[in-house]
Amino acid sequence: MTAWRAWLLELDPSGKWERRVRLSHRPPHCPNCGSHQTRFDECSNGAFPRFKCANCGTKFTRRRGTPFVNAKMSSPERMRLVIRRLSLPLLVMQVADLVGTSHGMVRKWHSMFTDFADRLEPSGSLSARIRLRSNSANAPNK
Repeated sequence: MTAWRAWLLELDPSGKWERRVRLSHRPPHCPNCGSHQTRFDECSNGAFPRFKCANCGTKFTRRRGTPFVNAKMSSPERMRLVIRRLSLPLLVMQVADLVGTSHGMVRKWHSMFTDFADRLEPSGSLSARIRLRSNSANAPNK
């Protein structure tokens, strides 16, 4: 998440987009019902803090609703490396080779981050800055 925030700040130094994903000490609102009546619930060893909604009873972490929600512990570092390259005019296969993961995983993350960017900025102006390409047909001529 930190790498995503840094990438957003790089694209927009005013911080407009970064503020939407910034972590705070206050419990987040419920992703299920939108209630602000949430509280800290638990934090297992090495896990992310969990919160519980007093309104609907939903338990959740800050990762819910982000591309990081189901990431395994080994994936976040690779995701950070992909995030750093999202705005570069590279091919998915180039990024996969640089990061050391499969082309399919980079395509999946590309799709997840594009969708997340569109939720942050519905006009599409943020996702338009993601320049990672899926095939060589769109590669510039040399």
